[in-house]
Amino acid sequence: MSSYADIWRMKGVNSIESIFEVQTGTNAACNAAIELYANNQGIRARRGWTDFGFGFNNPTADLVAAYEPGDKRKDATIITILPAGTVLWDGFRVPSRDSVENDRYNYKAYHSRSMEPYCGSPDRTPKNLRVLRYGELLLIYAEAANELGNTAEALNKLNIVRKKAGLPNATGGQVALRLKI
Repeated sequence: MSSYADIWRMKGVNSIESIFEVQTGTNAACNAAIELYANNQGIRARRGWTDFGFGFNNPTADLVAAYEPGDKRKDATIITILPAGTVLWDGFRVPSRDSVENDRYNYKAYHSRSMEPYCGSPDRTPKNLRVLRYGELLLIYAEAANELGNTAEALNKLNIVRKKAGLPNATGGQVALRLKI
């Protein structure tokens, strides 16, 4: 897919990027989705607006620091709560830090109630769980090639992932340092 962020949205369901996804589906009774998947990791309000989730499994400061400057995957992976509030891809505005519990939330688990199918229950959103993606397989392959001493092949696969992330190509010395998802 041309956009990393789209992998985690409805348009990315069972896409060319997907190797294995837990299927949720949805039906009129709203009972076919994975219960509480998006809601568990959703934005947790303190007061003054509708609670959007439980706020579990928040991205850590270490995860934020692991991204290189300019890596497009960071903003598609982490909702960062800004001092004046944060506007998400679908226009939903998250209030400032004084109204929510955490500094960061999982953007991959976010399910838009306005731009994606929604059956009226935040506990049963039709959000597939992406377990294994093509990009991850490329990185696993690159790690194996690097361990076998095939640096050129490792770089080739690593740089496919880096290009999609908006990063420059890695060089031979960077292979062992930057094999990450």
